[in-house]
Formats: sequence, structure tokens, C-alpha cells
Amino acid sequence: MCSNLLWKANKRGETLLHMAARHGHANVADHLLQVCKIIKADDQELGITATRRMLQMTSHGAKDTALHEAVHYNNLDVVQLLTKEDPSLPYDANKAGETPPYLAAERGYKRVLEEILITCYSPADHGPYDRSALHTSVLRNDIDKLIALSG
Repeated sequence: MCSNLLWKANKRGETLLHMAARHGHANVADHLLQVCKIIKADDQELGITATRRMLQMTSHGAKDTALHEAVHYNNLDVVQLLTKEDPSLPYDANKAGETPPYLAAERGYKRVLEEILITCYSPADHGPYDRSALHTSVLRNDIDKLIALSG
């Protein structure tokens, strides 16, 4: 695979990894990340590996990462793959102010939220209006998520 195609985005700024994450194609997402490791398109000056660069890429309008996409569509296999690839990666909020854990809590995706909280070292969980995933769980009266978030 030509390395330039890995970073090529469509008109909405979505990479191949964004699309694989949205559609739940964990095998394709895994292959893309493995190709990144092979081509070693690392930016040594910035200290960013090729896989980290790919995981951090955001779409133009919504500013979503591939993890945002996987969470939006409740694709647990892809969430597991992406979070395990780099558990220390801080996933920032998208244009709407939503982090992946916040999205999972807001949409009621318990398994996705648990995966992020268990795997990521320090996941940001804030959302719009200064609400956290915990706030969202309280508003939704979701006891299971409250236990997961506080444990």
C-alpha cells in the first residue's frame, strides 16, 4: 500500500481509518495500523509515531478522530483495537466538545465506555456545557455506568 494513501483524506477530512472505524471493520483498521508500523513514517522531530499520527487525525468539520467514529456507531471491536494501540493517547474533544467517553455515556453504550475507561490511562471524559461522562450518567439515571465511572 502506498504510504501516501494512509494519510489521504476525503472532502470531509476522513481517512481510511475513520471510515473503517465508522463501519465497524476492525480487521481493516488493524491492517491500516500495521501498515503504519511497516512503513515507519515516523516524525522523529516531533516524537510522533506513524500509528499515533493516524490515531490523532481529525475530520475537517466535526473534528472527530477514528475513535470518535467507532464510538458514534457503537463498534466495540474497533474501540478495543484503537484504545489498545495507544492507551496513553489523550483523545481530545471534537468540535461539539465531546470526548469519546462522553459520547459513549451519552448514547448509553456501556461496553464501549467500560472499554475506554479500562484501557486508556487517563481518558478525558468531558463534553458540552462542562458535563462529564459521570454527569451524563446521572442525567440518564444509569446506575451501571455510574458504578463503572466511579470504580
